[in-house]
Amino acid sequence: MLCALHLVGLTHGLFCPIFELYYGADLLILLLCVVRADHLGTATRYASAGVLLFVVASSHLFGAVLAVGALALLQIWRDRKLTALLIAVLIAQSVVHGATLSDYEKDHLSFVHKLSDPEALGLAFAPKVLIESLEYAVRHYPDALLLALLTAFLLIRQGTRRDAFLFAALLFAMAALVLLKLPGFMHDRYREQVNFALVAGILITIGLKVMANPASRKPALLAVMLAIGFRIMQAERIAPYYAQRTRMTLNEIAQAHALGKSKVIVEGMAWFGPEHHTIDRSWSTSVESLLLSAKAGPDSTVSIITHQDLERIEVQQALDGFVFRRWDILDPGWLDPRWFTAPTGRYEPMGP
Repeated sequence: MLCALHLVGLTHGLFCPIFELYYGADLLILLLCVVRADHLGTATRYASAGVLLFVVASSHLFGAVLAVGALALLQIWRDRKLTALLIAVLIAQSVVHGATLSDYEKDHLSFVHKLSDPEALGLAFAPKVLIESLEYAVRHYPDALLLALLTAFLLIRQGTRRDAFLFAALLFAMAALVLLKLPGFMHDRYREQVNFALVAGILITIGLKVMANPASRKPALLAVMLAIGFRIMQAERIAPYYAQRTRMTLNEIAQAHALGKSKVIVEGMAWFGPEHHTIDRSWSTSVESLLLSAKAGPDSTVSIITHQDLERIEVQQALDGFVFRRWDILDPGWLDPRWFTAPTGRYEPMGP
């Protein structure tokens, strides 16, 4: 199931595997195993479950939503003491996280204000948007969509209609949050990250409730294997475009070396990919340039930012400094000299 969790529903994400919820979902599976581990002592089981839930909820807002949904499927309320403990953990995590939110996190969580805005809700769930959502799902997530339908069917066939209802409610809640957070249907790496929670919810439900039933195990396992095969083919189709993206950065590093520069600015709005897919330079160009350039040795370190990065006032004011990411202006001494030589001078457009 862990293999499926990191393959099904992902195409772009397989080439940019940097998303905290990927690991949060893994830990959620471990949390569910601990909750069901009757061989563990009560104190060990409770303490482990509390720590794991705190980390899962901290990984991402969707991590908390997934955890609540999965624990509901386990009917966690049957163990009142554990339920009370986990509710307390979620409250504590919310308080701690709320008190330590970075500006970046505040910006990304601002979409929750739409939940109290009738006009925003009306726009997000207009009939036209819902139809486009279905078309988008059929085009980009046929594997996940079929797994979801199969899961609902098998749960109903098993006679667990309550589980089927909880499963549908979990998917609906997360789909609603996705529509509020990211309007539009441009399919790229970031959109896949936002959508990942939905796919994770489907797969966790299959592993937790469907495969636990002997009569449902074989069809569910076959469907998951087919979905993995489909995603491998999708990855093969998209891979050349990411190879092209890497070559762009390598060529720019070579140009910077030829010009004797270690801090350069390049064009950022490079959009390419197959039909209905989008690949761009993104915020990670600066990080990738560091890693790719330093492969030849610390003295080869080059920091590349894009004109997109310059749209942020903080970056415009820090061209004599070091831009790790467009929202991370760091002291050059932060780089470990064993691997990187701190780039010097001022960021300048590529050219003689």
